[in-house]
Amino acid sequence: MMKIKKILMMVAFCVVLTACGTDKESDAISQSEQNTEVKAEVEEETEIAKVIKIGAGDDGVLSSDIVNEVFGKAYDKKDLDPSEYYSVEIEDGVTTIGACAFLRRTNMVSVIIPESVKIIDSSAFADCHDLTSIVLPEGLTDIGGRVFADCRSLESIVIPKGMKHIGLDNFAGCNNIVIDRLYMPYDAEAGAFNNVNIKELYFGKDIEFVRPGAYEYANTEKVIFEEGITEIKVSWYLNKKTIKEVELPSSLLKIDGAFRNYTALKNIEIPDGTTTIGQYSFTGCAELETVIIPASVTEIGNYVFTECPKLVLSVTANSAAENYAIENQIPYVITGQEAAGVQNVEEESFTYTEQPADAPESVAISEYLYDKSTGWAVYDVEITQKNQTVVFEIPSRMDELEGDSYIIYVFDDLEFRKIPCQWDLEEVTFNAEKSGVYALVRYDSYVSSDEEFTDDSRLIDTQQ
Repeated sequence: MMKIKKILMMVAFCVVLTACGTDKESDAISQSEQNTEVKAEVEEETEIAKVIKIGAGDDGVLSSDIVNEVFGKAYDKKDLDPSEYYSVEIEDGVTTIGACAFLRRTNMVSVIIPESVKIIDSSAFADCHDLTSIVLPEGLTDIGGRVFADCRSLESIVIPKGMKHIGLDNFAGCNNIVIDRLYMPYDAEAGAFNNVNIKELYFGKDIEFVRPGAYEYANTEKVIFEEGITEIKVSWYLNKKTIKEVELPSSLLKIDGAFRNYTALKNIEIPDGTTTIGQYSFTGCAELETVIIPASVTEIGNYVFTECPKLVLSVTANSAAENYAIENQIPYVITGQEAAGVQNVEEESFTYTEQPADAPESVAISEYLYDKSTGWAVYDVEITQKNQTVVFEIPSRMDELEGDSYIIYVFDDLEFRKIPCQWDLEEVTFNAEKSGVYALVRYDSYVSSDEEFTDDSRLIDTQQ
């Protein structure tokens, strides 16, 4: 048998006493429920635990008084046998597991709950330190507050689809729980899933609101939005730091700022039929690499993809999304075109010519250009494969040049054409639609943010 360690915290003790009453109150309740017949027996014994069946009387309520008749009162620490472990099987016909029913049964390792149970009241299994797993039955509709609080050994729990309500702080003090798929209850109170590891959170079409704090501190990996949802709103409070994947329904019409600052999100495909992406919808998604936008999207708000340094959009040619990418200098590829991959251009690949000390105000010297009047400074490199993502490592020597921002130009039809790019302190990323010479430009945004190369006297010499 495993050694039982019982640690009773004073704060938890006060909370439980408030929720469940004192011994005297329990005795009074017990006397008022004399019509309830206690049904319990030791059914069998396994290698690690005795199996105990327990039922209720005609009212269908399994109360703490009934459990106390079998186990002894938890406050007096009179379990059946403190040196043994028990598995409890609740008999069919029980409809409600009462408040504090199994409170502090620290040697209870598992519970089987029948489908007849519809309600589990507050703190029903709180402080069951050795409880490791539990399956909640289909048909269960309501779970009160702190039902599994401080069940420190609880590692897995199955919550059925169709739950109407889950109370606050249900898993407080439980840090190891994993739920493979959670069908979002219609109403979950603040702290309902704090610290719970949710692999998939299924967001149903009947969900009208999400309370702040219900899921914000759950470690959710993936969110699946049910078919029938037409709009995803910013007010749906989920954990922005842990969600890596989002699956959207084909019924979706609008994204309304919903995924702002989802810092772990990597890729997302917007379904065909969606028409609107509202402002700030993906702002601050630092790990976001790919967003596939269909031609059906005709409206894209302001600042949708700001602070997304790794992002490359996948868009339809001549679409609103392509125009948006160009106007906002966002790297993109055309959906359906086979990309040549990602080319990383390191510092030694750039052509660099030292600027003479007596250079005039505007000077073009081979592959290097520097304009004292505007702060322009250019390095260039030849890209040999078309339609690929290019990552420029910013040359260290650029730190010596004036300017605070970067931009990419391609030498096209005897002039430089500006193309979208994303940059940070170490690299610049853009999409090369064609082979040719691309210029990395550092400039002073306060002096020349709108200035472009326009005449031959200021072009890099690409003929040599």
